[in-house]
Amino acid sequence: MGRGRALSYATDDFGMPFWSPHWPVYLAFAVVGAVIGSFAGAAAIRMARGEGVAFERSHCDSCGRVLGVAELVPLLSFILLRGACRECGARIDRWQPFAEIVGTGIGLVAVWAAGDLREAVLLTIFGWQLLVLGLSDARSFHLPPVAIAVLALCAAIVPISAPLGANDVLPLSLQQAMGGSLGFLMLAVPALAYRAVRKAEGMGSADPALFAAIGLWLGPLGVCITLLLAAGSGIALALAWRRLRAGNDAVADPESESVANESGKEVETGLPDGALPLGALLCPCAFLTAVAGFSTFSAV
Repeated sequence: MGRGRALSYATDDFGMPFWSPHWPVYLAFAVVGAVIGSFAGAAAIRMARGEGVAFERSHCDSCGRVLGVAELVPLLSFILLRGACRECGARIDRWQPFAEIVGTGIGLVAVWAAGDLREAVLLTIFGWQLLVLGLSDARSFHLPPVAIAVLALCAAIVPISAPLGANDVLPLSLQQAMGGSLGFLMLAVPALAYRAVRKAEGMGSADPALFAAIGLWLGPLGVCITLLLAAGSGIALALAWRRLRAGNDAVADPESESVANESGKEVETGLPDGALPLGALLCPCAFLTAVAGFSTFSAV
């Protein structure tokens, strides 16, 4: 159930301002978040290029030079290097600092929103995994099956870490199972129906599995809220994209395949045929739903 958190933070251990005695907790979560965000950004970039993620050393995407320790400090290295490789001068992919900022933000928001240390840790575990999956889907329309499986398996931490009696663990596990089943069915059923009617794929094959894994963390009510948020966000983005495309078509060269904006520069959308990556919409909405208190681990 959702909670009126803002009213209770005057006495909570978390939710304190940065100048409070608890600022080291914020700092620790922020630093770890920046490191994980750096990994998430690198993973998204590499998967989009078909490169390995787990065992390859960090290197410049342009010249291939292996990066030193001083070039791998999240955010700080990007600023000191002025967003370019020290050796060849090629621009560092802007997804990298974006991922590091978001990873830091997830850590800070988790500490602010959580009622205790356990919930803060679970929020970050959930949010940082969603960051990896969401960036991958946004960058390359690919949801790694291994990452989805890890997200689902990590949901087992919720009942294990819950301060419950033996008689309370089973209901919590059932709530997780219901959330996972509902999440899968909410996407699998319309995907199958679309395929049967239109004889084409209308949704990524990994999206139902991702939402099932999310459901294990959020429960039945959480997945419903997440889907509503994702649908609303998708509609808003689609309308904005359609309006942008209409404006660009008005100034595009009819003999050219590229679309130009009013300044004459080519517009880079990143969307194949205007499609939206559903996983990239579900992941941030799922984290916001958990922050609001609609999850299996904030209800205990």
